[in-house]
Amino acid sequence: MGWANYLGHAEFPKGKLNEVLADKHGTPLTNNALNNHIRHAKGWAMVEAESNRRCLVLPLHRFQKGIGDRTCEEHGIRKVKHWQP
Repeated sequence: MGWANYLGHAEFPKGKLNEVLADKHGTPLTNNALNNHIRHAKGWAMVEAESNRRCLVLPLHRFQKGIGDRTCEEHGIRKVKHWQP
């Protein structure tokens, strides 16, 4: 959640999420292992279906943030004026 912007999108440079979720020895996850973790997180509704290695999308009903960026390059969101439930 700490990386998510106003929209609940947490963008990562290529390979960064692999490093963030490194194993206990500091070895970055392989792309296959990271994909598996993301698939499980989707199944548990911890992240939205459009989440991937470059951007984790948090469910809006679990995440609300009133400040920050309102864009997501990975998902092609340029600017969102106001979100209303």
